Amino acid sequence: MFDWFDTSVLTLFSTVVITRFWLVAALAALIPAWWARRKNFSAGLVYAIAAGGAIAASEIVHSLIPGATQTFERGETPSAAYTIWTDPSFRADFGLVLILAVLALLVMKGIARLRQDETSDVVSRWRTSAVGSAVVLALPLVAWGWAVGKLLFQASYGDIVLPLIGFAALMVVGGVVTVRLIGWQRNLGLLVLSGVVIALQVWFNSTRGPASMFESNGSVPFYMPLIPIILGALSAPLLVTRWRKQQIVALGWQVGALAWTTAAVGWLARFLGFYDYQNSFAFDLGTVLNAPIRVLTALSAYYYDLVPRELADDVNAANAGKWESTLAVLAGALVLLWVMWRAAALPARSKPRTLADTLERVRHPQFSLSQRRYVLAFSLILPALALRTFTTFYPFLQTVALSVQKYNPAFPPRQYIALRNFEKLSTDLVVRESLEFTILFVFISTFFQVVLGLAIAHLLNANFSLRGFARTVSLIPWAVPMVVAAIGFRWMFDDQFGMIPDLLRRLFSYQGTWLVDPEHARMAVTFVNVWKSTPFAALLLLAGLQGISEDLYEAAKVDGANWIDSLRFITVPMLMPIIVTISMFLLVWQLAAFDLPFAMTGGGPGFSTTVLAQKIYLEINSLNYSYAAAVSIALVIVVTVIGGLGLVALRRSEVSA
Repeated sequence: MFDWFDTSVLTLFSTVVITRFWLVAALAALIPAWWARRKNFSAGLVYAIAAGGAIAASEIVHSLIPGATQTFERGETPSAAYTIWTDPSFRADFGLVLILAVLALLVMKGIARLRQDETSDVVSRWRTSAVGSAVVLALPLVAWGWAVGKLLFQASYGDIVLPLIGFAALMVVGGVVTVRLIGWQRNLGLLVLSGVVIALQVWFNSTRGPASMFESNGSVPFYMPLIPIILGALSAPLLVTRWRKQQIVALGWQVGALAWTTAAVGWLARFLGFYDYQNSFAFDLGTVLNAPIRVLTALSAYYYDLVPRELADDVNAANAGKWESTLAVLAGALVLLWVMWRAAALPARSKPRTLADTLERVRHPQFSLSQRRYVLAFSLILPALALRTFTTFYPFLQTVALSVQKYNPAFPPRQYIALRNFEKLSTDLVVRESLEFTILFVFISTFFQVVLGLAIAHLLNANFSLRGFARTVSLIPWAVPMVVAAIGFRWMFDDQFGMIPDLLRRLFSYQGTWLVDPEHARMAVTFVNVWKSTPFAALLLLAGLQGISEDLYEAAKVDGANWIDSLRFITVPMLMPIIVTISMFLLVWQLAAFDLPFAMTGGGPGFSTTVLAQKIYLEINSLNYSYAAAVSIALVIVVTVIGGLGLVALRRSEVSA
């Protein structure tokens, strides 16, 4: 149907091809022009925007999509865009992504509409919201019940019962601790509960036998018991608060969101545990919890029945042409509908304005003072925005496109492979080990950098002679280049000639090998990172300490507070926004660390000190550009999640402060 609209009816000057869609757009643009004329707006301007915008949008789509009937000379390599677009699997996946994006926008628009504080039609909006929340919550519940019933009655797999009971029990205990306790008691209770279950999990893993190269030993990831505790701690306050206020519909939406989050966590646990934990109850729990995700995946099979991912060569070219026509017509139609919607929403004017009046206002604009400020600000930001677009946004889009391909310059041509690179991440032991070390390296380093930085800032904030000299000396580790520090400490940790192993042997008779043993190498790299970046945290915290009035400490002393009370009730609350900001900055900054592990240990022994950035470097050196792009996207996701959590914590700390 859409290819009929995209059929040529006239060619001007042998270059300009006028299609049926041009004529339809020219006729349909009369509708918003008529509406604008009735409301005393310029009908000619609205007509030009509607018709010109629709035609321009369709032609832009045509220019972006490579023709499927191109011919190439001998030795000429097809472009990446041509290779991807002519792959029917890419077109099928692209269509599914567009449908999901439209559905997501409609859902978000509907939720925003339901949350409006309008007094009109309250009952109808309440009923719609109630039905929506019930559907959102019922889908994962039904999927979980179906998965459990299938395992118990059809597969006769009773080993899943005890893990499910334990998962539910930890959720209940985490929720009870969160609701019943307050303040520091709640935090201490959650910390003790987490420590106990992690210790039990580590003990359980220690009782497992050794794993083989092709089969796991049934151990469970140490973070698995934390998932139900976190879910219970998040859901219990919602249940109590909403239930007391009788906000059942809002409770349904929030619990439904948590249920889908749990399903995503189950899918992630099963996805990441494909190799190491396939014989453990963690893999079984992931199989049950990700049942809603598998239901959605099964629904996509109906779509692929209509839009197949494999076509014969003689059909593929015609199908690609139909896709191009469809996208071009839809792009133009969307622009036309948007102009119609905006024209219908125009306010009526008492005095008509002609096209000449509008052009005169464009030639000689009259802006208010605030509008002039906005124009000036936009003019000043535009060069930097354009620079960031070409240096950041465009390369990121290229990385995303490369991550769904199979591309190695040594083995052309490139090929579209959808998400197979990301599936490979789940079974790549180097990626798993580098991700584990990256997370440990970043969080342990950040914790000690902030704690030691706060202690050093307290010392440097005291009144003593040569305080300025001490502040200057304390910045020396931060001023040392990272590569220089890494090479220096590599010699200092050397087992034969190093100062640190020799000192430990003399003082404590410790005979450990630092850069040969994997665990010791991780400790050494983390120690050097803490030594290097702690002065930076101390400098920022010192600036925050100098902003706290001494009168607060004097008043606390009069009330009988000791230095621990002053630290707990004055220093830490007043510095909390700065502490959160420093922590978030260090976390995001160190997630992309590369120079220290690479220069100090080279990622060894084995891959024990390899970080994700170094894994990307290794794949690029091996010319596996597409897989390196997939690892880069995974790193971006980790940075985005941690950065988002940091922003939420920063906002809460600013509100509490």
